[in-house]
Amino acid sequence: MSALPVLSLSQIPKWTYCANDRLYRDNQRRPREEAVTFKKIAINHTARVNYLIFDCDHDDEYRFRHIGLPAPSWIAATRQTRRHHIVWRLSTPVLTGYDARPKPKWFLAGVAGALREALQADPGYSGLLTKNPLLNGEEDWDVQAWSGKPVTLQEMADRVGFSLGNLKGKPTNDVGTALGRNCQLFDWLRHWAYRNFAHYSNQDHWKVSVLKTAYELNAKFDYPLPHTEVKSTAKSVAKWVWTRYTGSKTILTGLALKSALQRGGIIASIKRKAASDARVQAIYSCLLEAGVQVSISSLAMEAKCNRRVARRVIAALPPEH
Repeated sequence: MSALPVLSLSQIPKWTYCANDRLYRDNQRRPREEAVTFKKIAINHTARVNYLIFDCDHDDEYRFRHIGLPAPSWIAATRQTRRHHIVWRLSTPVLTGYDARPKPKWFLAGVAGALREALQADPGYSGLLTKNPLLNGEEDWDVQAWSGKPVTLQEMADRVGFSLGNLKGKPTNDVGTALGRNCQLFDWLRHWAYRNFAHYSNQDHWKVSVLKTAYELNAKFDYPLPHTEVKSTAKSVAKWVWTRYTGSKTILTGLALKSALQRGGIIASIKRKAASDARVQAIYSCLLEAGVQVSISSLAMEAKCNRRVARRVIAALPPEH
């Protein structure tokens, strides 16, 4: 074990979830400077996992040694019961947002599931809030800071004998950990969104439907994800599909989104062309009123436009000009 600080302020998200209440009724996002004063805190970013966290409802704090795992970053235990959170810091964070590649996310979820089983940790733990390791007073947690170096996912997978093939054949409502359930919910929800996106023309109605569907899908799990996780996933899927998905989206004009964008560019080009022609035409009329004989070349020079524009403007004028 080490006496070094287990966590620095810069390693915590700038705005993060935190709570003091055992039932998390006061759980909300706060600035990290305030969040570090709460008993429970979220140390992983919304779309990036920096830490593997497990909630162990037993008092065997050193079980990780018996099963051959590397030393953790820290263990934070309840003083009376010795129930604890054990945490490993990853040397390379894993992206878990909408744009992240699915294979690393599933590998992360699978490794976390195998570790949970090996550590006999709580399968219903959401992974969002952990015992704040920066609080180490008499009324707080007993924090053991280990000198374990950051680990790689592959190293942890090798220690527990996990590979992606281990996930095949598992029921979809039993995916090991909150990370696995998050990935599963994400996949279910995005495929639903792809199929149903074309039926919506109002973004607010779309967001409500995505969130409602997310809650319905979450109810399929043996250990449903918490409200904050479901809401975050629904928000991410709703926003991305609404703004970027082009597979089956039709807007009010009946055009595909990509075609609509192209059409918008064409309309803008027509408007610019009309404004340019109107300016050149006004200059041409002024020259005629001044008694100047105007040719294509002289108009182009006076209006500072190319000859093609000058020719188009003159050809479009009525014969009396």
